[in-house]
Amino acid sequence: MMTPKQARGKGSGGRLTRKAFFLSRLASNGIMSRVDQGTIRKVTSDDLEVGSICADRDGNRVRIDRVDRESGLIAYHFLNDELRVQEGVRELPIEKFLAEGWYLA
Repeated sequence: MMTPKQARGKGSGGRLTRKAFFLSRLASNGIMSRVDQGTIRKVTSDDLEVGSICADRDGNRVRIDRVDRESGLIAYHFLNDELRVQEGVRELPIEKFLAEGWYLA
């Protein structure tokens, strides 16, 4: 029988359980495999990394394609339910993207 702590992916000593470790390896990038972070929060400028997937309150999801901090632009595209590209790439100023209220888990 698993304890609530193990069910969340952590075993004794704070290490990942075998199951959580193997499930984290199935993620397409390192950002998605952070199984120890369970907080959903608003995206900040520091969170913007290529490959990150963000969502809004309506369930729309985007994947970040490019972050150009020098020019202040971000490029992203919307994803469908299977996390495949749904629309073409959009480019916005970073401030406007953050103002839209995207979340990161």
